[in-house]
Amino acid sequence: MRYDADSGTVVQLFDEAGNPRYVTAADVVYGWRRTLTPATGAPYSYVLAPAVVGGEAAAGADDASLEAALDAVGIRAIDTYTLEIDAPGDFAYLPNIYGMWMARPVPQWAIEEFGDAWIEPQNIASYGPFVVSEWLRDESITFVPNPFWTGTDTIPAPKLDRITNFFLDGSAALANYEAGQLDYIAGLPPSDIDRIRVQYPDQFQVGPGQCTLYYAFNNEKAPFDNVHARRAFSIAIDRAGVTAFTNRGEVPAAFFTRPEMAAAPLQADSEVVAPLLLTDPEARRAAALAELDAYFAETGLTRETMPSVTLVVSSGNESLAEVIQNMWAQTLDINVNLEVVEGRTLFQLRASDAPQIYRASWCFDYPDANNWTFEVFRSDNAFADDGGNEPNYASAEFDELVNRARVERDTEVRRALYQRAEELLVFEDAAIAPIYYFSTTILSSPRIVRPFSYTGYDSFEKWDIQ
Repeated sequence: MRYDADSGTVVQLFDEAGNPRYVTAADVVYGWRRTLTPATGAPYSYVLAPAVVGGEAAAGADDASLEAALDAVGIRAIDTYTLEIDAPGDFAYLPNIYGMWMARPVPQWAIEEFGDAWIEPQNIASYGPFVVSEWLRDESITFVPNPFWTGTDTIPAPKLDRITNFFLDGSAALANYEAGQLDYIAGLPPSDIDRIRVQYPDQFQVGPGQCTLYYAFNNEKAPFDNVHARRAFSIAIDRAGVTAFTNRGEVPAAFFTRPEMAAAPLQADSEVVAPLLLTDPEARRAAALAELDAYFAETGLTRETMPSVTLVVSSGNESLAEVIQNMWAQTLDINVNLEVVEGRTLFQLRASDAPQIYRASWCFDYPDANNWTFEVFRSDNAFADDGGNEPNYASAEFDELVNRARVERDTEVRRALYQRAEELLVFEDAAIAPIYYFSTTILSSPRIVRPFSYTGYDSFEKWDIQ
């Protein structure tokens, strides 16, 4: 389908023989091959490549070997509407990758006809509930319903007549919303949130984000080569106090994996990590000091003789670091140094020689718990060559749990395995200190009726206007 600007209607597309064009299995095969072709420069090819036999070889092929490498990728069209994929293993998380945008069908005929301009509204071949009708570069993009889409059980026919997404920064979007020019904005300016909560109580909403903020300990650098020191510093963080300070709707985190992910455990189900969510200051201080005393007992050190501690954060994140620095001083009676560096410098430090303790965050590539515990903190994780498992965390039990979970087919069994892995990661071994789950602050017009996405990707075909 394509939008015809002259007639103002969505028209069906036909091939050279006059037959209607449909999305086929061959379009999916072409889309995968195109994503895996290095010259395409697809930023998420690194997620798709290890999810199919031959994918990584194709993604790393040179010009001379590329065609043979693409032919060896384990994806083929069995018939017009049947696709066969050779998976690298019986992994439960793979469907969450196969459904992502970089694995979707792409019209080879349109790319061959229009080249790089195939994505322009007058050229693009759309499918699904909406069609692109207008794209004003750096200003807005507009979608209209596809009248040929009759809907499925999970993707209904749209009810909205038009959607225009304006590319505005937070302040400009808020000004337009308050002027009645927009019905929905996400990512509100933090300085306006208190006012917005009061002024628009029925329109202000908080939706899930995609990332988790944590402080990581270098498990090989004193004093954090001792689990009791790591636990003491983690327990001493008042996570509820942190989210009250940031005031953007964040959720205090005791687990690393976000709860919206497939097979993700819920921190409320774990008694093990309860000390990380203590809200009573005296109870939190007592729990933290008990761990600190255990550290002193094991090492023979004191506050005066223990190694000095430096927290390293990237520029722009020092205000929260100062809040946590003060929590450590008040709860542990330990003064922590704060070092602020450029973001690129911190990434380089983490990859080469991670600081004692440093700020980090993780945002999911695909919405499954495997993308968190297995791919980030397993001893020989997938990102090891890029500085992965930077805290130098090593646990045979943790590795065994996440290895089992990725091949387990029963979701509840997977969830239990991941819960045990999280308990090791964040408390029993305390390799990291989760702090909060990022959220998305939203203003939504009272006339909008919509569901919320657990993964941050909105399904506008399920929206309506009262």
